[in-house]
Amino acid sequence: MKTAENKILNFYLSFWLFLFTLPLSSTCFSQGADLTDQPRLNLGPDPPVYFEQNVGQADSAAKFLARGCHANVFLTPTETWLNLGDTERENEPSRVLRLGLAGANPKPELAGVNALPGRVNYFIGNNPADWHANVPVFAQVKYREIYPGVDLIYHGNHQQLECDFVVQPGADPHRIALEFSGAGNMSIEPEGNLLLPSPEWNVHLRKPVAYQEFGGSRTVVPANFVLCSGGRVGFQVGHYDNARPLVIDPVLAYSFTFGGNGGPSQGLGIALDTNHDVYTTGNTMAPNFPIASAYQTNFTGSQDVFISEFNTNGMLVFSTFLGGSGIQSGQGVAVDIYGNIFVAGYTSATNFPTHSALQPTNGGGYDGFVTELRPGGDALAFSTYLGGNGFDAVAGITLDTNDSPVITGYTQSTNFPTANAAQPAYGGNGDAFVAKLNSAGSALVYSTYLGGNDSEDNGPGTDIDPVANQSDVLAHLGGAVAVDREANAYVTGWTYSTNFPVVNAYQRTNNVYNPGSYTTPFVSKLDPSGNLIYSTYFGGGYGDVSRAVGVDFNNNVYFAGSWYGFDLPVTNAFDSG
Repeated sequence: MKTAENKILNFYLSFWLFLFTLPLSSTCFSQGADLTDQPRLNLGPDPPVYFEQNVGQADSAAKFLARGCHANVFLTPTETWLNLGDTERENEPSRVLRLGLAGANPKPELAGVNALPGRVNYFIGNNPADWHANVPVFAQVKYREIYPGVDLIYHGNHQQLECDFVVQPGADPHRIALEFSGAGNMSIEPEGNLLLPSPEWNVHLRKPVAYQEFGGSRTVVPANFVLCSGGRVGFQVGHYDNARPLVIDPVLAYSFTFGGNGGPSQGLGIALDTNHDVYTTGNTMAPNFPIASAYQTNFTGSQDVFISEFNTNGMLVFSTFLGGSGIQSGQGVAVDIYGNIFVAGYTSATNFPTHSALQPTNGGGYDGFVTELRPGGDALAFSTYLGGNGFDAVAGITLDTNDSPVITGYTQSTNFPTANAAQPAYGGNGDAFVAKLNSAGSALVYSTYLGGNDSEDNGPGTDIDPVANQSDVLAHLGGAVAVDREANAYVTGWTYSTNFPVVNAYQRTNNVYNPGSYTTPFVSKLDPSGNLIYSTYFGGGYGDVSRAVGVDFNNNVYFAGSWYGFDLPVTNAFDSG
């Protein structure tokens, strides 16, 4: 049984993932800033750095590659290439930084280490000769005997690229000499980091950490970068036991994210299963988004849905596209106790993948969709459109105690599919909706409009006309849903309407001072059959919104959002104004 506690946790994970990924989508490198204080996501495992074996998907000189945010790393036998920037977008400058090793073995043994369970597939274009399936991926890449008695191991640590020089007993660490091509005048910063400047990017190598391990414990050895003649960089190492291996570990100070480099990707929904594996969904414009064990391996639209699973070690279990032609996005994801994955969002495609569909065809323009994937993400249990003749989008999804998907969203359709509706008629100018499908996705248990004479759920401001500016509405898509142990559904959002349907209300009227110009939150509770138990406004006079909802074991409801005035109803408040 999926508990309310898990659903609340899912909401908080989604909220913080949203906050964290926005800055990473715009810049991934420090531009003169101290990287030690950069924000990190600590609520779950980071998507790891992993290394693909090159089987023809990249430059033939590279034996392995890793893809990151605005950067690709290519490992050749003699050099490491960092392609900084997105070469496929004209407004994104690109620069290649090359790291070589002076006096190193020109033909080292190079191999992937610690094979990962996932695979990467490339099905791009219509020429099968350019497709590459089941590409193996590894946690590490090892250069053996790069210098006499010295191995080089590349690996990832919390989305950062690290290279360990493993110095065997009796070998000389002072033979290691780094040389760079593509950077400006190097310098060692006061903190001990090595700065590699360029006109577009600043890349740092953090001050090296050196250590030796004795019986499971680690002894730190003092180590620093030193600038040498000819623009080379070496290591200054303090006293250590020459009879034991020594590890020297500099870190490339920029972050990898999970995504491709052909366009932006956005994570919008996250959930946990009973094993604490992490599932995420969103949208991507990158045809080379990482795909593994996928239901749909090819990028079909200008923006596709992605669904990905990571295990508790942060390893990719599966990753798949989902979509047809046009634009689509996954807005929410939920997982049942059997590992079935439910995803919901919106699509403009007339050829979105459907299976055992309640509604097999697009009702017109943008429609919502609900899809269930089997465990492992490589097959559909069901997939259906949900929409009418206007603009429709699902904003949130959860599962009730019978694993039936409960969804909420936004509609401008006068013929949105309804069943056992508490409000069977369209209120006007854009309504919220709430719907529950049976666990097989073959029928609506209930589906109802929820709205008054003005726009609901997606009112980001008076400057946005939801009919004329659908892209703005999608960008501000709001609304959230939760269920309790008795399968009652709770939805929240915001409204401009002065006649929003209220039942057993805490606040019966819209209290904004300028109706039609400011929003106010609403919270509604529906029983398992779709009847309204209560529905209420909640807000002050200057425009407030509600974006998230949760329920505790006593069926107390919690909702959260933004308050713009000074007269929000408060009681027992930590901060009353």
